[in-house]
This record gives sequence, structure tokens and C-alpha cells, in this order.
Amino acid sequence: MTRKNMICSVLCVFFVLFLLITSAACTSSENTGYNDSKTVSYTDEFGRTLEVPADPQRVISTCPTTTTLVYMLAPDRLLGWNNKPDTTNMPEKYAKLPVIGGWFGLWSGNYETMLAANPDLVIYETTYDTTDKSDTTSLEEKQANFGSVPVVGIYDSGNLSVLDDTITKVGNLLGTGEKAEELIKFHDEMEELVKSRIQNISGENRTKVYYAETPSGLSTDTAGTDHARLISLCNGINVANITQQGGQMGQTEVSMEQVLSWNPDVIICNQKNCYDEILNDSVWGQLDAVKNGRVYYNPRGPFCWFDRPPGASTILGIPWTAKVLYPDLFSDVDLESLTRGFYSEFLHYDLSDDELRTLMLGVPYSSGEGGKQ
Repeated sequence: MTRKNMICSVLCVFFVLFLLITSAACTSSENTGYNDSKTVSYTDEFGRTLEVPADPQRVISTCPTTTTLVYMLAPDRLLGWNNKPDTTNMPEKYAKLPVIGGWFGLWSGNYETMLAANPDLVIYETTYDTTDKSDTTSLEEKQANFGSVPVVGIYDSGNLSVLDDTITKVGNLLGTGEKAEELIKFHDEMEELVKSRIQNISGENRTKVYYAETPSGLSTDTAGTDHARLISLCNGINVANITQQGGQMGQTEVSMEQVLSWNPDVIICNQKNCYDEILNDSVWGQLDAVKNGRVYYNPRGPFCWFDRPPGASTILGIPWTAKVLYPDLFSDVDLESLTRGFYSEFLHYDLSDDELRTLMLGVPYSSGEGGKQ
């Protein structure tokens, strides 16, 4: 073999080896679903600087408030739900995502279950573990257990007053800034629409509202809490101006005597059996809200418009609540068009006419003509 032929043979061998190595690297990247060599530095709101994927594709969120937001901004990247979702008006491929748990309320997550899903990013809402933003103990504990998978802390994601900031943070994390801006724009438009019309309502002209929870209707969320924030946002008076119980989960127990003494103008129910109980019970029937047909079961499917979880999923509940509290002021607001557009753009589902009709006529619904929208 000549020296020239030997050199050519060696070069061919190296070229073949290069192709094999490149092919193996590509296969590895495909199997993991993301290229973990491309990262960027990210500083979360707790001052922790982390290396996170520049384009995360496999995301776990540990709390419904942030999980819902990930779904709204980038549903194909969501690995699972925190608890069993309401799959009404949800595309089948997302309805089939597994339940992987989380840390919120009475729920405690399982690291093995989550790590088995092979995430490249974990979003952890800390509010349910501590209300002290300077306390990062639980956050560091999560990071230690997730190992090399970055755990980014988010705080107060269920608070509507800071919702735009939360949407921006999650959008930046996911690399979906444009979609996040669209959602913020819709949110701001809904708030401006409502605030511009209710700002001059004061005193006795404000609508008194009772938020009825649990099947009995004798649990509620009190004035100033995230779970009842739409009432104050729409300039209603939350009649339950009492001390909140139950921590972040809320649902303070009250007596029938208290509700009768408050005598609300409007009752909003978060469960269908609660709604039925109120309309068919003679004691509840003594209330002005029942007499005047202003008892409502808040819309839902796949997420509740009014509460649970609070946060981004309740944006459409802003105009709905405004119409419930002040129907004359918002009679020109086309809730059907807003709903159809919102579902298509942010819930990734095109409502049929029947599905839209169910949302508009079945819920909200009232016992008398005066409360129907």
C-alpha cells in the first residue's frame, strides 16, 4: 500500500467514526426529548441563579395555579396534572396526561413519580409551603431531591394583583414570551373594561355577594383572599368579612344564621350540589338572592372561571363576574365571543355551538329570569 493510500484509509476510518458518534448523539437527544447542552442562566424571584434549558420541552409544575398557566402557554410541554382534571372542553391528548401530584393544600408530591417522567424543568410554587418569601428551605429541599433538574421558585401565582408578573416569568422560562404577552393583553383589557364601569359605584349601590362552597354551602372564602378576589375586583361586597380559616386552602365554615343576617344580593356557588341545595331549601329561600333569581353556579370546564385554582384560569371570570354583579352595566359585553376566542387561543379548544351554549346557559344559571345572562 502506498503512503497516499494509507493516509486515505485512515481518513476514511476517522470519517466513519465521526458519523457514528454524531448519529449516537442525535439519537440520545431525541430520546430525552430535549437538548440539555443548551442552557441559559435564570435568576428566580428568590435570588437563586440557575442553569435552565434554553428551550424546555418536558415541564413539571407542582401546583395547579402554575400548572394551568403552563397549559395555557405551552400545553405540549406539560408532563402531567397535579390532580385529576376536569377534561370537559379539553383536547384528548391533554386529558390523557397522567396525574403526577404536587405540593399544594393537603397534597404531598412524590419525587420518584415526577423524576420517572424525565423532566428538564420543574416549576415550584412555594406559597403553599411558606408565606415568608425569604424562607427558601422548602425550595432548596426540592432542588436537592430533584438533583440536576433545575427547580425554579414561583411565589403567589394565585394572586390576581400580580398575575401579569407571574405570566411574564413563566413565559420567559418556557420561551413563550409572545404567547404570554397575548394573555397579559387579554387580562388587562378585561380588567380595564370592568374597572372603567364600576369605579363610581359606591355605598349601598354595591352588590353584596356570598361565595357558597362545599355541598352544604356553609363554607366560604372571606374578603381579601385570593379565592374570592374576583368579588372585590368587580367592586362587589364580600359579605363574609370575617377571619379566614383553613390557611391557604380557605373554605371558612359559617352558620346559616350568619348567612341569613348578611342577606346577600347574589350567591355564587362552586359546586352543582351546593347550587341545587340553595335553590330547593326553604331556609335559603328566605334570602334576597334566592327570591330574585340571582344564584349562580360558576362556569367551568376544563378550569373553573371563578376560583380553585385562582390565578390565570379565572381571567375569563372577570367579565362573567361583572355581568353577574352588575348586569345592566355590562349588558353589551358579548361574553359568548370572548369565551369562544379565549378557549381557542389559551385553552387550545374550539368550542362547538352546543358546548358554548352549555357554558352560557347551563352555567351561569339562575332560578329566575332576573339573574340570567
